[in-house]
Amino acid sequence: DYGPEFRTHLASHKWPTFPKDKKYSPAHVMDEVVKQIRTEEEQEFFPYDDNHFTSCFYYYNTSAITQGSGSSKHNVTSSNWQYSRRVFEWTYMRPCVVIKRDDSTQSYKVRIKNRPGLPKDQILPKGTLHFVTKIPRYAIHFSNTMYTTDQHILEAFRHHIGIPDEIFPEQWKDLKHQLSSEGEGEGEAETKTDGLNDEL
Repeated sequence: DYGPEFRTHLASHKWPTFPKDKKYSPAHVMDEVVKQIRTEEEQEFFPYDDNHFTSCFYYYNTSAITQGSGSSKHNVTSSNWQYSRRVFEWTYMRPCVVIKRDDSTQSYKVRIKNRPGLPKDQILPKGTLHFVTKIPRYAIHFSNTMYTTDQHILEAFRHHIGIPDEIFPEQWKDLKHQLSSEGEGEGEAETKTDGLNDEL
């Protein structure tokens, strides 16, 4: 029970409605239902919703990178995905684009991207196209595009949660009396000081 004020506002809240053709699924739901991720080429004909993009758990290890032939604009590098206990830390999750899928092994070739907040040793050098092969499905997740989750809906219900006084022990409610007593003491001290200043 969050209090009568919360209940009143909740009962009178006007919930938002969305067009029937506008579909929305949170990223965690996509992870549960999508078993096979579409490649970049497949998404040209069957794209995912705008509020989703793919992310990969990947630890960028410069010592395991193979140098490829690049254009004048890009430095092409590649590596195989390596399992480690640390690779599934959220620090190492980053945007990626699925380039190719091996249906026989359910592994993927992806292009890795940078994101804000990466550790310095995980940032791809500027102008680098970095490809990772043999990355398993469980290392690829759907992420929500910024500001597209439910909490960002302008018409969403927002209200502070009330806490009734009776749930607190009486011994915890002495702060108000203490502040009141201190305030009275300060007032008396100011009065005495004012009088002293008058005498001087």
